[in-house]
Amino acid sequence: MKGIIEDIRMCQRSGDLKKLFLEAKVIELLMLQLEQINSDGFQAIALKRFRENSGSSEGLRIRSATKSRSFYGGL
Repeated sequence: MKGIIEDIRMCQRSGDLKKLFLEAKVIELLMLQLEQINSDGFQAIALKRFRENSGSSEGLRIRSATKSRSFYGGL
């Protein structure tokens, strides 16, 4: 994570390339955070919300994500 932040701080690009670079790095940071949350038990919370909202559109999104995740072996 520190490496990504350092990459952001030291970015020499400008204009659209800088914007694209920064967006990619922010997404990378968010991915690392989500992986950390997932490893800390977030999956149990998502499953509980899925069960509570199984009839709503949010429940359908979670159900779809859960199926995709199990299909790809947890990727």
